[in-house]
Amino acid sequence: MASATVAIVTPTHQRRDSLARVLAGLSKQSCPQGYFSVVVVCDGCTDGTANMIQSTVYPFEIRVIEEAPALGPAAARNRALSVAEAELILFLDDDVVPTEQLVATHAMRHSEDPNAVVIGTLLAPAEPQQPWIRWEAETLQKQYADMQSGAWAPTPRQFYTGNASVRRQHVLAAGGFDSALRRGEDVELAFRLQRNGARFVFEPAASGIHYARRSFASWLEAAGDYGRIEAVMEPIGGTRGLVDFKQREFQGRHPMVRGLVRIGLRSPGLVPVLVGAGRVAGWALARLGLWRLARGIYTAIFELAYWRGVESAPAGKAPRQVPLAEANAGNQ
Repeated sequence: MASATVAIVTPTHQRRDSLARVLAGLSKQSCPQGYFSVVVVCDGCTDGTANMIQSTVYPFEIRVIEEAPALGPAAARNRALSVAEAELILFLDDDVVPTEQLVATHAMRHSEDPNAVVIGTLLAPAEPQQPWIRWEAETLQKQYADMQSGAWAPTPRQFYTGNASVRRQHVLAAGGFDSALRRGEDVELAFRLQRNGARFVFEPAASGIHYARRSFASWLEAAGDYGRIEAVMEPIGGTRGLVDFKQREFQGRHPMVRGLVRIGLRSPGLVPVLVGAGRVAGWALARLGLWRLARGIYTAIFELAYWRGVESAPAGKAPRQVPLAEANAGNQ
């Protein structure tokens, strides 16, 4: 697959119909035919995903890799990287339908800066969303607006592999994804890319519609995972760096959120009660159209989970460098 300029990497698990919609979107790209190829890793799929791809004709080269049992998204992406030889890697999730200019826009930004890591946008669909997913989408839109206005520059925290691109050589030099991680593996890699000199660039025109669906439990676990990863990866200077990170980040939160977090950290037994009550209240308020109040509740729940993750992070732990060969061991 070395002839293409861009290799699109998409891991998938039991999302045949969603993936079909993504591939249909890729079939409408503005790029010339042959400009990009696609590597799909069917990670423990038993829903006929591979057969669906193989029985469909696409205007681009596509390679299907089947893994059983499921490896997880980090290992699946490493597996795809081992066969995707194009210079530029575009990560696209199996629930992100690209707009027609997505691939071309990513490629254009890399032609301007070979050390760029390009962050595309994940836009919410018109259809109704689960309230915690709506909260997530609106939080992303606020981040996009702030980056576009120049309020702050993109960081590794905004590197979501739902829609992002980077030169293959940079991913390999950083060691690939940490296959031990089941969530937050993209942000963890992004911090290593940054330490290797990568520059993060936000490109709003590289947009995709994100048809996200996941359980409340999965959303909550992701918040804790991001807290652990950011507490380990961002601080410099061991324990002192972690203390500085906590103080800087925590003081930027709303006073009511800080109060709730303090209660949760001091009394862990109350956390399930607080989260359970918040989930019910948030859902009810959202159904009643009182979204501003519901949003505040979901913010508090997310922050509580995030800071519990931060507190569980080991101080002074060095970032794990995972050689890609090690990450791919047993997957050949």
